[in-house]
Amino acid sequence: MRALILTFSLVFFTNAFAQNDDEFHIPRNAVQGTGGIVMGYSAGGAYERILIKRNTHFHPILRAGGGHMNVLGSPNGYATAQLGFLMGRPRKYIELCGGPIQIFEPYSDSYTSVTLSIGYRYIEPKYLLNFRTGISIWEGIYFGIGYSFDRDTIGKKRNQ
Repeated sequence: MRALILTFSLVFFTNAFAQNDDEFHIPRNAVQGTGGIVMGYSAGGAYERILIKRNTHFHPILRAGGGHMNVLGSPNGYATAQLGFLMGRPRKYIELCGGPIQIFEPYSDSYTSVTLSIGYRYIEPKYLLNFRTGISIWEGIYFGIGYSFDRDTIGKKRNQ
């Protein structure tokens, strides 16, 4: 019940008090590199796409990625597909994501689990860099950097 109230509060308050910034339109695609620390380390990469681009402060996203983690001395590879949401005002977002994760262990069978994350994202408008931080099941406390783009912005600098 607490999780439901917290989720509702985050959605309501980020949308109710968000400022309108018509000059910035969130790019539809992103590639990201992420590193995490908790009882070990993780490093990975992902491609992300906004599924429905609307003129609101609530964007559903789909993320697919993979990487390597070493938790409690056990090296593992992983692959994940997540469904999530970016909520907030232009440039500054709360991100909530979750989905299946496939863990590949080197000396035994692989297995499937669930990953969940909550974090903060800032998209730098001039060069379209995005900076992420948050907490996740499997990645732990994570930090990431990436590049956001639409097809027409690849390799171009925005005039903002």
